[in-house]
Amino acid sequence: MKVLSVSEFAEFCKKKQPSCYIYATQNQQDSQRDCLRVVLRFQTIIINLKPDRICFVNEHDKLNVERVRCVQIYDEKPCVGTVFKIRSAGTDGDVVSTWLMD
Repeated sequence: MKVLSVSEFAEFCKKKQPSCYIYATQNQQDSQRDCLRVVLRFQTIIINLKPDRICFVNEHDKLNVERVRCVQIYDEKPCVGTVFKIRSAGTDGDVVSTWLMD
């Protein structure tokens, strides 16, 4: 696993040029398996270094992840894409969200 800063992650995305970024509730650590399942696909990423924000955008919606501390990219090569986790500062400790880059 590689740990990248926000600026390093911006460079990584620029080089990789993925077709989309996918967020699925069933892939999150604290997801409720029996509750609502959501899969969101975003085609564009906007990275703002101050105040450490990653913004995912598609034609209808926008999702901001704020106070990003780092991004963890998994070295294993899954057949579906690149798995990465965004670690951000929360009020009760770090919040980690799992994403897929396709």
